[in-house]
Amino acid sequence: MKKAIISFLVALLSTTTLSAIDYRGFFDLKGGSYTSVFNATIGVSTTHGIQLNQNLYFGIGANLSLYPSDNDFDTGSQLAIFGDIR
Repeated sequence: MKKAIISFLVALLSTTTLSAIDYRGFFDLKGGSYTSVFNATIGVSTTHGIQLNQNLYFGIGANLSLYPSDNDFDTGSQLAIFGDIR
């Protein structure tokens, strides 16, 4: 399955002119709360990729979220790696 996806992307990139490919990067800062103000969550994510034309974007990114746990002196975290197609 991975070979098929890689082959598809290589074929797609080789048929596109290099002048039409642009780098795009996105950066997001997130925050929120649940059940009270003191249980605030914060997160940051970034996505980097290429814009093949005005309708097609491929990118990969990472998301890091921090949140309090049940213990008052401990926090939890979550790291997610993802792909983005727009």
